Amino acid sequence: MTPSIHASWTDAIFACACLLGVWTSAGRNPRRWMAASGFLLVGTAASVGTFRLGGVTELATLHDSLSAWAGLVGIPLLGAGVMASRVTNDVRERIQSRVAVLAVVLTSVVFLADAQVQDQLRTLVAGGAMVGATLASLRRKDWPGALGAVGVIVAGLVISGEGLWVGFPRYGWFHLAMAASMVAIGRVTRPH
Repeated sequence: MTPSIHASWTDAIFACACLLGVWTSAGRNPRRWMAASGFLLVGTAASVGTFRLGGVTELATLHDSLSAWAGLVGIPLLGAGVMASRVTNDVRERIQSRVAVLAVVLTSVVFLADAQVQDQLRTLVAGGAMVGATLASLRRKDWPGALGAVGVIVAGLVISGEGLWVGFPRYGWFHLAMAASMVAIGRVTRPH
């Protein structure tokens, strides 16, 4: 991946959308740590990516690692945050404890696997969490949640990759699609 100022500013927009998500989803309620933690993990990867794509190539390994964590743990935490956003505190606490255990197990398993298995597991777990968030949102007629979750799926499966679309790097489009999705998910996960 060659440095691109265009992709750098799109990653900065993505990072800002995640930062907004951390701020709005956590609010004053520590029980909403799932979504806030997901936004934080994804936003950290985007923040480092801003500098990497801006020309600080020494950050390539760190950015790749953080992006892997964001896909394996951050996106599923966001999905769980969307699913738990409109439930009682008791139900949310049960969901959160199960998600925390699952995140630890997945993180342990993925680092023992080879790169191809890691990529497949990341796609499966993140995609599954976003499908769950989409279904939960549609059931509640919560359109921003459904749109945000579908946006993450489309960004990951269709938009991401190498090459250009309309003269602009595909990963730049990926960042913009993810930023829009983060804003929609942040709207759902904020305390009411």
